[in-house]
Amino acid sequence: MISAVDTGLKRANAPIEWATMADGILYTAQIPMRADGSIEDGDIGTQTALTLDNLKRAVEAAGGTLADVAQVLVYLPHPGDFAGMNAVYQRCFRPPYPNRATIVANLMVAGARIEIVAYAHVGSAARASRRATATRTKTRAKAGKADAAGAPGADQPDAALDTLQRERDALRDQLLRTAAEFKNFRTRMDKERRELSEYATSEILTELLPIIDNFERALQAPAGADAEAFRKGIELIHKQMFDLLRKRGVTPIDALGADFDPNIHQAVIHEVSDEHREGEVMQELQRGYRIGDRLLRPAMVKVAKRS
Repeated sequence: MISAVDTGLKRANAPIEWATMADGILYTAQIPMRADGSIEDGDIGTQTALTLDNLKRAVEAAGGTLADVAQVLVYLPHPGDFAGMNAVYQRCFRPPYPNRATIVANLMVAGARIEIVAYAHVGSAARASRRATATRTKTRAKAGKADAAGAPGADQPDAALDTLQRERDALRDQLLRTAAEFKNFRTRMDKERRELSEYATSEILTELLPIIDNFERALQAPAGADAEAFRKGIELIHKQMFDLLRKRGVTPIDALGADFDPNIHQAVIHEVSDEHREGEVMQELQRGYRIGDRLLRPAMVKVAKRS
């Protein structure tokens, strides 16, 4: 049985809740939405901060804290926003961090550059434990007063012991059920991650298929065909491939003429040259690439050195 959590945010027009609870687990999806229902139009850092603040609001409304968040799924339409998102994200959580996956996907909310889906374990076991502690304290206080009063309170210790044993058994049962629920939750999350990974892979492969089709058409060109026309066809296919890479956030590293940087360059040859600066990249042997701010492959280069 699920129940809605009142986060204080404006209700959506769609048939959804911003947060729900079921069996001690909070399910919530948050976007960079202000309290009045409008979407924050700032940069990725501003939008991430507001989205995480909405997540914090939802978790606290359910009786938990951000430390109870077990998993976070981050959806970004632009791979280049990852670094900005991550800089804000890491300021909001403390070790041990929640499990996290970042997915590049188109978002349905106009203007939103981030959406977060989170799962938090804010079950009743901890609250039940606190209630049990309070009950034990009150029981001991009553027993002490009864002992001080004499015979009328003589049977209070036995009653208190029975109460504590029932509470212990209830807590043990609750913990066992919570552990089973969390195991099912992790199994479900593993399945969702696999499905998301398969979907992302199939999406990229679908975009690659037209390029493969063009290569096959080029290979089927008659022998002795016009070399210039063939070259132009290959250049178009090359451009098509680069357009796909840029769409996915992959950009080439400009190495030629730059100073050697071991973080992005792999020097395979050092050659004496008086026409180049010490440490200048004088030839690019294999192009390097980044995806967002992360190195995908270093550039293989020839580096100049002084005699």
